Amino acid sequence: MNGTPYIPAATLAEMQSPHPPGTRHAAMFKIAMPLIGNGMSPSAVQAQLRDTFPDADKSDAEIAGVVAWAVAQNPTPSGFGTRQPNAPRRSPAPRLAPITSKDAIDRARECAGGAGGEAELSEASPIRPSENFTDDAALLMQTLYAPDEGVNIVRQHTISEKGKANPLGAGKTLPPGAWLEYFAANGVPSSDAGGWMRPNPCGPGTGKGGAVRDCDVTAFRFLLLESDMLPVEVQFAMLTRLRLPIAAVITSGGGSVHAWLKVDAQDAEHYGEIAASVFAVLEPFGYDTANKNPSRLSRLPGVTRKIGAGADPRQRLLYLNPAPAPLDLAALTKATAPRPAGIVRGDDMGDRMREHMRAKPPAFTIPFFVGKTAEDGFHMRDGEVTLWTGMSGHGKSTMLATVMLHLIAAKMPMFICSLEYKPEKLCELMARVMFERPVSSDEAVGFVKGAGRLFTLYDKFGEIEQTALLELMRYAAARHGAKHFFLDSLMRVARLDEDFPAQGKFLNDLQAVAKETGGHIHVVAHPRKIDEDVRARKMDVKGSSMITNNADNIVSIRRNTEKRKLFEAGELSAAAKLHDAELSVEKQRETGWEGMVRLNFNAFTKQFTKFESEHENAPAASKPPRRNYHQ
Repeated sequence: MNGTPYIPAATLAEMQSPHPPGTRHAAMFKIAMPLIGNGMSPSAVQAQLRDTFPDADKSDAEIAGVVAWAVAQNPTPSGFGTRQPNAPRRSPAPRLAPITSKDAIDRARECAGGAGGEAELSEASPIRPSENFTDDAALLMQTLYAPDEGVNIVRQHTISEKGKANPLGAGKTLPPGAWLEYFAANGVPSSDAGGWMRPNPCGPGTGKGGAVRDCDVTAFRFLLLESDMLPVEVQFAMLTRLRLPIAAVITSGGGSVHAWLKVDAQDAEHYGEIAASVFAVLEPFGYDTANKNPSRLSRLPGVTRKIGAGADPRQRLLYLNPAPAPLDLAALTKATAPRPAGIVRGDDMGDRMREHMRAKPPAFTIPFFVGKTAEDGFHMRDGEVTLWTGMSGHGKSTMLATVMLHLIAAKMPMFICSLEYKPEKLCELMARVMFERPVSSDEAVGFVKGAGRLFTLYDKFGEIEQTALLELMRYAAARHGAKHFFLDSLMRVARLDEDFPAQGKFLNDLQAVAKETGGHIHVVAHPRKIDEDVRARKMDVKGSSMITNNADNIVSIRRNTEKRKLFEAGELSAAAKLHDAELSVEKQRETGWEGMVRLNFNAFTKQFTKFESEHENAPAASKPPRRNYHQ
């Protein structure tokens, strides 16, 4: 018929199928959504649901709620049907990704932080249940209900195809006093499935067979919180952490915990608003939003469960507070806000502090950097960045080749990005230092075959992009276990030469990689133009001050030009008493130690060795003048 909304075949089949007890609510949703999506008016859908479920009252609030929910979801059409004339076209509602158990657990663990578990929650209970858990139901009746209120308990059940027990039938509704007499005479009602009770007071059931419905609730006092996703210990931690107005906490005897949130809503509409607001916050943490209707059943304390039982099959009352503080939705939203990256609570630092305080092997160093005490000398620690500076031709690259060979001897893998030496030239230099003489091609090949498994080289020359270098460092650490990283030199990294802010950011990025990989990053940083007779100091490093500020260590190498001048003047005896080069530690963040190491250099072997003076103090002539920065 022209203008008649299209009803999908699956929806027609659902409308004509029987709906056993316990399945009606879900079936209503399955029918309402496609009908609304294909243009049927809300009043027509409501009438259709009443016809499909004839045992429902004509003013059934449950049906009205289902239809209102379906309209709010803004469903899209199904199949190829005809819309009602002039029916507005709805744009598709945004589809949110389903909440997975892993995501919910991760969020809940992060939110709960170091909050306590079952013992802490039980200890905080204003009214402590007795040690005999079979008294729990009586204590609950006496504490949370007025004498004239009705409390509904259900013990009958059905078993689903998956073996899950579902409550069945109207149960029994009695005032608290009458229940206490019943417990004394007959015990707490239970079955192999345990037992259930409705947290909210209610009158006689008006549903099929006297079943209690939402419209039978007489006081909208409690909202049930439950999660089948979260591990029990995480549920306890969340309840402890969030400080919600919880009136009661009951274990299900299975894999969940039932918490009764005291909301004291004025009526059904107000209750729905509160439930929607609470679950909007808690749903991402794995809490069941199906518990938003006021006649929802919870677990009955004081009984033992067999079907679906967990490690502790008892349904126990753990926490009881008849007068919690009012619900504060703003505080709840604030408490569940995701923790920003880079923030950690002090009480979450336990494991990290144990690791930090654990005895560690000494930091890597080379023999002529070793001081008289553990605090003296220069050490290349994990998670740090060291700048190596000095005038061109004064031995920076040769010194780094010496450091690399010591790393090879210590069997410590490394990554080398030498943009000023081709890989084969650098390997030849390392081989020459190792053999203490110029090497043949066979010797060089033997060196890379034997030691090459300990170093990875960047196989290009000239320049490299910043992001590419950082990715290569991470790759070398993850794939080849690199613990030391060499960059020669900083100004060969693209777009850094004259961009001071970019230089500071790049040093920050290097620090991040060092901390992330636990490695040590060595960076060659050229100095500004200075007199070669002057040692390059910290402030002489070319570029932004953020380069030196963001480095952990700064080491300067300088050739002793005074010795060269003595040789050129023919004063060989005086020249022989002087050192060839000097290494100056200009900054060392960890210990603050700064000092100078005097070295001899063999131009034939390309080796540095520690200079041993005949006197305790080196000759005055060997001490280079300090630069006057006020000139």
